[in-house]
Amino acid sequence: MKSLGKMYQLGYAVKDVMPWVENYLGAGVGPFWIFRKMKADNFKYLGTQRDAYFDCAVTFTGELMIEIVSCKDDLPSPFADYLASGREGLQHVAFAPKDVAAAHKELLAKGYEQTLEGNAGGFGFSYFSRPGVDSIEVCELSDEVFKSHRELEQICATWDGTTDPIREEYALAE
Repeated sequence: MKSLGKMYQLGYAVKDVMPWVENYLGAGVGPFWIFRKMKADNFKYLGTQRDAYFDCAVTFTGELMIEIVSCKDDLPSPFADYLASGREGLQHVAFAPKDVAAAHKELLAKGYEQTLEGNAGGFGFSYFSRPGVDSIEVCELSDEVFKSHRELEQICATWDGTTDPIREEYALAE
């Protein structure tokens, strides 16, 4: 789908983020930033507003973000549904297109249904799904978030593989 551009993120739905983080760290991918019991704003899943909470771990390998998400409540979400299906692992791929509206339009034209929308920390997100296919996330990133992500990419690219492998927070660039 041309409107999506290049892949931006691999997103995992897991029971516990730490074993997955440790696995990536063991392969030399890191460091990870861990966000505990975070809540997205305006999290609307299948048309219903929810106050879902998650633990989330992120890192970069090159320009590709790795996101590992674990549900911290019983509320329906794409992550909870994925885990309830008996799976654990890669749940979605994400893109950050220049023209988000065009990407939405193209996905809908190809038979995808928008199942989730929300925003968190300077970016909007929408999930699109169709039967038998895991989700595609479309991210709308602010200039500040793009800048911060470039900074994180640099930190990851120069990480020595041992120093501070798990970091609890990251301040957005100004």
